[in-house]
Amino acid sequence: MKIGYQGTDGAYSHIASQILSPNSSYIGFYDFFDAFAALNQQTVDKIVIPIENSYAGRVADVHRLIAKNNIYFEAEYILKIQHQLLANHATKPQDITEILSHEQAIMQCQDNLKRIFATTTPKLIPVNDTADAAKRLMQSNNTTSAVIASSLSAKIYNLQIIHPDIQDAQDNFTNFILMSKKPSNHPFQNNKNYITSLIFAIDNKSGGLAKILNILCDHNIDLLKIESYIPGGVKSHKAEFFISCSGHTQDPNLSIAMPKLHASCLDVKLFGSYLADEKRL
Repeated sequence: MKIGYQGTDGAYSHIASQILSPNSSYIGFYDFFDAFAALNQQTVDKIVIPIENSYAGRVADVHRLIAKNNIYFEAEYILKIQHQLLANHATKPQDITEILSHEQAIMQCQDNLKRIFATTTPKLIPVNDTADAAKRLMQSNNTTSAVIASSLSAKIYNLQIIHPDIQDAQDNFTNFILMSKKPSNHPFQNNKNYITSLIFAIDNKSGGLAKILNILCDHNIDLLKIESYIPGGVKSHKAEFFISCSGHTQDPNLSIAMPKLHASCLDVKLFGSYLADEKRL
């Protein structure tokens, strides 16, 4: 099984890929567009893509891509983001003059960095990818630079962990989805918890969205996530929404609600039903 993800070996997407599809081969791609293209061209069997972070919010590029591509969701994994301050083995903490990482990682560690470097002020340099920063540091043999990346990056690129778990918040999570070109084969089981994700389009008029939400409410279906799209420009005659809700399309509640959703919407794009991560429970 070949699994694609965005980033370099050691990226958080790489970690999520290993968990969602163990004992597979993993291929990193420069950006999300390339990862989706590889799936469409069958260069890989599946891809693992982040859709939301508990602090940064939705991943906008991904939401545009799932709307444009015919893909299905197979599983989710909610990864706790734990940032490590890494350096080459000859580096001494007091000699660090610059720290490189993705801008989000830098932002998520600012308070701890100020505490760690209370008497010095290393330059903070944003780069495209946390794991790529770690790879470049290993190749450079630089002893005055450090990077913020994962513990997997430390292992892959033989870097020392100068300071572990330097993220400011302990409740920083990213939701990753395993995506494929074929519908998921998860049969409904009463003792399991499922999520169903879809995009629906409605007339852009008063009460349209309320009608859809009332259908979910009337059938005791919990709304877990809702995000809006603006298709065709600001003055579009229709509104589109991505939602994730509790339940399986074969369960007693959602199986009755789905035909009502189809009847009330201009269009429904179903990504499928899949097992909920245990962290939601």
